[in-house]
Amino acid sequence: MKKIKLISNVLAKTVKATTVNAMEDLLATLPINADYVFNRVNPAEGWVAEKLHWVPVGLDSGNAGRIKLGLDPDNRIAERIVNMIEAHIELARRQTLKLDPNAQAPTSPRAAVQEYFQLPRLDQLSELDDNKETWRRARDLARRIRVRVVGHKMGSRVVERAVIFEDDGIGQPPSRLHSTILSLGGDNKIKEPYLIGMWGQGGSSALAASRMAWIISRRAPQLGDAEDGVAWTVVKSVFPPAGRRSYYAYLAAAPTGEVPYIEASAANTIGLEHGTRIGHLSFDLGNMDPTKLYQALNHVLPNPVLPFEIYTRTEPKPDVCWGIGYLLTKQRTAKKTDLDKRFIDLPVVGDKEND
Repeated sequence: MKKIKLISNVLAKTVKATTVNAMEDLLATLPINADYVFNRVNPAEGWVAEKLHWVPVGLDSGNAGRIKLGLDPDNRIAERIVNMIEAHIELARRQTLKLDPNAQAPTSPRAAVQEYFQLPRLDQLSELDDNKETWRRARDLARRIRVRVVGHKMGSRVVERAVIFEDDGIGQPPSRLHSTILSLGGDNKIKEPYLIGMWGQGGSSALAASRMAWIISRRAPQLGDAEDGVAWTVVKSVFPPAGRRSYYAYLAAAPTGEVPYIEASAANTIGLEHGTRIGHLSFDLGNMDPTKLYQALNHVLPNPVLPFEIYTRTEPKPDVCWGIGYLLTKQRTAKKTDLDKRFIDLPVVGDKEND
């Protein structure tokens, strides 16, 4: 089946769409067959050539219950951040294998960060105040993983928020997005001990907190392991015609699940050399004040393997999340204090009478 290519200006309009209405206006200009009902046995049934169709995330029309398993909004955001961190580790791993196909895989995510980025545990950075090169490297890595909270006001009241995730990691080509970022319960990570996730569905929990999401991704061209081009799609909850329940679906260009693509040259218009951009629109933060997201994420990810930036203020200055472990060990005053130290392991003393 012929691939569906979108014109390049769709990319620029997508990254500017931070409200549901803006995205719906964009979708109204695209050829979408809204009457399609996914059939797992025969997904080509009812498919109309040259049109986009709503296909279930994970190719599973019963996905709503699994996607809604996520808990608080900050946990759902943290799951996306974990995916972004993994995208950088995976890029470094693939670059290493390109140079040495027999290179042994790191035994853990922390081991991968130490090997590929020469970065220690973040809660140990306070001991390296004089090592400017390490600090420069850590700060540069944080700039490659960004979370932005965008609020839209009606009068003085914020009526809708979007959470935008941007990473400059490995990215995915149009032919693989459906089997990676849009998969559920896949086994992509099971054999990769240097990656964090394992169940293959954590990041999708953020879909349950938003009315709509758009995804843009480009595989790192320097790897040369996939066709160059930008993968593009939109995700939302749909209730199919003659159906009995809703499910989360994305716009696909083929019944086998591949998404539409945009020419690689268009990526330059949004500054996307490689990596992934995901915009969750009308994101429900619950009772959380977005300015408190910094504190929440430092606790949810107490000692992340890589730092990341979060933008929750009107000025373009980010807060860097290093984790609560780093905040507890970092010297916060002009003088050395007893609090400026790491917690040490203490032996467990048993009750001899009950041993």
